[in-house]
Amino acid sequence: MVLLTVSNNLIITSLYNKFLTNLGKDKIIVSIILIVSVIVHMINFGFPSSVVFDEVHIGHYITGYLRGAYIFDVHPPLGRLILLFFAIILGADSSVNFDNIGNLLPEWAIVLRIIPTFAGIVIPVLAFLILRQLKLSKRLSAMAGLLLCFENSLIVHSRYLLTDSFLIVFGLITHS
Repeated sequence: MVLLTVSNNLIITSLYNKFLTNLGKDKIIVSIILIVSVIVHMINFGFPSSVVFDEVHIGHYITGYLRGAYIFDVHPPLGRLILLFFAIILGADSSVNFDNIGNLLPEWAIVLRIIPTFAGIVIPVLAFLILRQLKLSKRLSAMAGLLLCFENSLIVHSRYLLTDSFLIVFGLITHS
């Protein structure tokens, strides 16, 4: 058991050092991609201040969890539980009406949108780093990272209380 723990720690340390080494070589490009991604994702953050698209479902799960209700869903709950964790930190209450698109959201729910937005912000950076690990040129990797900054579906999915950006980030982390 001790040997297994030591070998797991060595693997994690090795991956962490490899990641830092790749990041160190490309700090300027990573910084540019990160700045562009932050600007693109934060333009009009919080607009609209009402329930949009599938926030109806995610909001239903969050308020249900806050009430302590049993909720069954075929999808794994990790993304919703991440949002629930931050909702509790922000002082969320279970009285919010997520039932219909267009219902006004309280301030905590609008601020909670920053969590998927943060995940959306790091997607282009992770993609750049993966492409560099695959030995693609800096120019091609940077272009791919910048194109991902402006990819419309990624922007939309990461601006609202949706869990798709978490799925993409966790998928990219497994490849980096």
